[in-house]
Amino acid sequence: MNKDRLKISIKVFIIWTLAFVGTKFFNGLIKAPSHSIYIFPFENNIPYIPEFFPIYFLAVPLVILPLFLIKNKNIFNQMVKAYLITIITTIVILLIYPIKLVRPLVEGTGIYYSTIQFFYKILPAYTIFPSLHMSLMMLSSLYIRKENKKLGNILLISTLIIAISILLVKTHYLIDLIVGFILSLIVYKIVSK
Repeated sequence: MNKDRLKISIKVFIIWTLAFVGTKFFNGLIKAPSHSIYIFPFENNIPYIPEFFPIYFLAVPLVILPLFLIKNKNIFNQMVKAYLITIITTIVILLIYPIKLVRPLVEGTGIYYSTIQFFYKILPAYTIFPSLHMSLMMLSSLYIRKENKKLGNILLISTLIIAISILLVKTHYLIDLIVGFILSLIVYKIVSK
């Protein structure tokens, strides 16, 4: 990877992180009113399984991976543009229409459960709709697939597995994932023309 692409990749990661954490912090700081969101009737029956957190955290490397793997300059530039459009669109929605997720009580002792409690404490549940994790994971998979179909398909399956883990660790509602998925497809189509 050349220095320019590395700089761009680092900037995209910093923008994503600052936007994500900053929006959570801002909405929590101003105690943004929580809006209602559609919750599918069966969602209350989805169990909370904290053992899926390691799978959930794989979303970050999955989003970053194509910044280093994509060799084609045109595909790389399209992906960076799609990431930025998606991040900005999501942040605007999150600021205008914050949804607060009711998180489960973390029971258990030890470093594993303490880490989960710390995660919940530092990242208030105000930035859930649409799911930026879902949008960026889908974009990652789609752009990798443009260059390497086999690897892209593996990443699409990984995205599905991580999406399931997101529901099992109760960091998003299903509608967040669906809208994040749709947003990624719209942005992908627009940018990839």
